[in-house]
Amino acid sequence: MKNLFILSAFVLALCACEQTDIRTKAANIIYNNCTKSGEDQQWCRCLRADLIDSEKAFTEEIASYIVNGRQHPWMGPTILGARVRCECRMFPRRVAAHGLSCAGVKPIKF
Repeated sequence: MKNLFILSAFVLALCACEQTDIRTKAANIIYNNCTKSGEDQQWCRCLRADLIDSEKAFTEEIASYIVNGRQHPWMGPTILGARVRCECRMFPRRVAAHGLSCAGVKPIKF
């Protein structure tokens, strides 16, 4: 019974790592596409970090679509949200000039 418990704990931990890995792989694909398109590397790093940090918006389902080379219907709004949050992190005065608040955007390292 003890071995069964240890085995099930190991399987759960492995599944959790697999889900995180797919989100990281997808965020790296988006980062690579961002840099290839000629955008600033710091901007692309912010997008990648935001997507990895946003588990509710950037789900495993969306990530698996990206890794498999397909477009998920919610991918556009997810990227748009990440772009707005990065704009708040990198250029808060520019966002404030448009009358928007960045109060709800938490800082992340990128």
